[in-house]
Amino acid sequence: MEIIKIALVFVLIMIFLGKKAPIIIVMPVASLLLAILFSIPLTTFGKTYALSLISRETLTLLLTMYLIMLLEEIMVKRGYMKRLLSSMDDLFHSKKLNIALLPMLIGFMPSAGGALFSAPMVGKAAEGTSLSAEDKTFLNSFYRHIMEIFFPTYPCIILTSQLSHQPLSRLIPVLFPMAVIAFIIGQWHMRKVPRHQPFPRSGRLKKTLALLLALWPLLTLIGLMLAFHIPVYIATGIILIALIISERLPARHLPQLLKECTNLRLLITVMAVMAFKDTLMLCGVTDILPGAIAKLPIPAFLTFSLMALLISAITGMTITTTGIVLPLALIGVSNTLPIATLIILSAYCGVMVTPMHLCITMVTEYFKADLRHVLAKSLPTYLIMYALSAGLYILLSSV
Repeated sequence: MEIIKIALVFVLIMIFLGKKAPIIIVMPVASLLLAILFSIPLTTFGKTYALSLISRETLTLLLTMYLIMLLEEIMVKRGYMKRLLSSMDDLFHSKKLNIALLPMLIGFMPSAGGALFSAPMVGKAAEGTSLSAEDKTFLNSFYRHIMEIFFPTYPCIILTSQLSHQPLSRLIPVLFPMAVIAFIIGQWHMRKVPRHQPFPRSGRLKKTLALLLALWPLLTLIGLMLAFHIPVYIATGIILIALIISERLPARHLPQLLKECTNLRLLITVMAVMAFKDTLMLCGVTDILPGAIAKLPIPAFLTFSLMALLISAITGMTITTTGIVLPLALIGVSNTLPIATLIILSAYCGVMVTPMHLCITMVTEYFKADLRHVLAKSLPTYLIMYALSAGLYILLSSV
């Protein structure tokens, strides 16, 4: 019965979003409906909802997003974005590579809001093509998250390594081919983009230097996070200060920049989604799903993979899913590598086809796309990835 209640709420969310109802209204109403269906006292619900809005996790995410938006605004105003795209065009002569590589570069940063940072780059790179708002939303989110499959800065990969006692040196080479396959699959969605011209052979060094100069804020940001494990909001703040100083930005221009970079609707959307996620936790969703799925007459590995898929789809978080499902899946298992990779990839597929994934929601809002069409475009791609994940499990188990 609980599963039906959860499904009902998600169906209603998709119906009202399809009717162009604002997310900032739909999500709070959905949270209240969940509380009513699960007989949560309104005082308890109200307290949980209010605490979620001002929680450290939510406020840190809002600060991170705001700083990213400010950094983007300064980079646009100072011509960094224009030089970046121009340099990539000069070097590669390929819109397809621009659209794919720019989000992947941002994907080195394991931070919420990264897809929002690459969105304007993808939008600029896609100018002159027939890509729709839904195409751009999908491609930006898709390529932004390819790194999450294998890159060792992502908490999900680190947690899986710890729980399964599989060193990263063994886990990453097994996962990396799936990232390559994902990259190839994504190219099919760019069939509307004109083919690239032959790579120019002259002036490659000069063009590469120009690209690096245009990229220095992003490369330095990534370097600070990877080398020194600095939180993204602190690293972004450091880059902002360095950029303001290097560009000799007058202090009198800052208030206007702060005003222009503020996307209040987007920030409120994030708060509403975070509060909905916490309402799901309050209703005990992560306890309900495993018990329901365990009753299905299917092999154990598929049971655990479905748990990972559905819990990540409902919570919008891979690390939460991994922490819940992987310990159960590892009980009595001697060779932990196959099941560990399966849980990672199943959680990844689940989180990429849900409106609970903040990146998808934010980028949909940015491009003014239809979320239903974005998710419909995503579903076949990630079903293929999910099937390949099961195939990889079978292959690893037989070796």
